[in-house]
Amino acid sequence: MSDDVIFPIKTATSCQFKWSWSTIFLSKGTSTSCHRCNHWEFDLSTIKDFHNLPGKVGDREKMLDGLWPGNGCEYCKKIEDAGGSSERTAWINKKDLIPPEIVAGDLKATKVTPRLLEVYFTNVCNQACTYCTPQFSSVIEAEYKKHGPIAANPSYMIHKSVDNYPLYLQKFWEWMVENSHHLYEFQTLGGEPMYQKEFDQCLDFFDKHPNPNLIWRIFSNLKHDEEKFKKKIQKVNDLIAKKKIREFHIVASQDCWGPQAEYARYGMDLKNWETNLRYCLSQGVPVNIHMTISAITVPTLGDFIDKIYSLRQEYKAGLWISSNTIVRPECLDPYIFGDKIAFYLEEAISKITDPNDKEQKECLEGILKGMNTSTLNVPQVIAFEKYLDAIDLRRNTNWRKLYPVISDIVKDVTENIIGTG
Repeated sequence: MSDDVIFPIKTATSCQFKWSWSTIFLSKGTSTSCHRCNHWEFDLSTIKDFHNLPGKVGDREKMLDGLWPGNGCEYCKKIEDAGGSSERTAWINKKDLIPPEIVAGDLKATKVTPRLLEVYFTNVCNQACTYCTPQFSSVIEAEYKKHGPIAANPSYMIHKSVDNYPLYLQKFWEWMVENSHHLYEFQTLGGEPMYQKEFDQCLDFFDKHPNPNLIWRIFSNLKHDEEKFKKKIQKVNDLIAKKKIREFHIVASQDCWGPQAEYARYGMDLKNWETNLRYCLSQGVPVNIHMTISAITVPTLGDFIDKIYSLRQEYKAGLWISSNTIVRPECLDPYIFGDKIAFYLEEAISKITDPNDKEQKECLEGILKGMNTSTLNVPQVIAFEKYLDAIDLRRNTNWRKLYPVISDIVKDVTENIIGTG
């Protein structure tokens, strides 16, 4: 079997995420193979087997039998049951990411080597996105320590980091020395990866341990001093020029446009974001704009699509889009409003006209179907109000002013539906 064969495991529930992809949260001591699914714990004695922890192997075994393994896979099952295209079905045929054990012909292999590795080093960050948590943002962690928890958002809580993070980091780099030549894609997330000291460690590692086949992808909020940002991009492009890595991509985390964008990703300056994005494109760095679909981002998602299409007309470098619905907190999930704000997403989808965006358009259409088949979740709508009210008190912001339609829906729920219930 050659490396460019489409993923060959074709059972009714098989998902290439489970075999090819591994995410490792170094400061948390967990690993997963899908951002929707269960996190499996490791310690210093098992960290190097993070891709083949018992829970991961068990999920693969169930998928080989055509069973849904649970542990978070219900998300894709719900979309598929509604007739939509799920992340599982949209991603299942990625080439060049088949584990070497399966390339060698073992289609029953459940202990395998990942081809795509993404790493969360620490929570060091320079923003406080409204749907983020202390675990992924040092700014929110400081906010939490000053003001305390928010009851309406159970995920807004301090997470205890592993003891002696430097030892975990050392074990990780040991694994990389032994296995990074198998990787086709390496992703770093945060926090803000380009704001962390580990970014320089990555530069040093690939300089000393080249992988000419590797795509290095960084998920960045693009909030950086513009001159310092240029120097970082230049260092990575030097690695490419010396054939130490094959490509460098940026996934720019951004979801909508206007003041709603600066509210959703609190601390962001849209002008700074666009300046750094334009520099990437001018230097030939491909950028994928990843949009988190939530109740507070769909209202101006259509405006953002317009902006992206406008930028595509100016630059030859790749500028792509991808999306997923918010994982947590549940009170910001667009599904909690049923079909009442689905028209925002429908309008945004109508603006996606480039055939190259077909796959992402289908994913958004799947989300739209999910919204249209959902019912109003009154407890979560109440939690939505309480959570954003608490955020506003801490940040001197005003969500009602930015989202008048949603504000009216919430008011109807609190004054009429509950009142008559």
